[in-house]
Amino acid sequence: MANEGGSGFGHDGVPYRSMPLILPATREQIKNNARAG
Repeated sequence: MANEGGSGFGHDGVPYRSMPLILPATREQIKNNARAG
């Protein structure tokens, strides 16, 4: 949570801030991916 929107990257290698709209499910997937990666 603390790393959200910071230097974190999505599963596609796209920064969070680059995504105009992010669905709750997508956010969960990104958080899970960040934890696994």
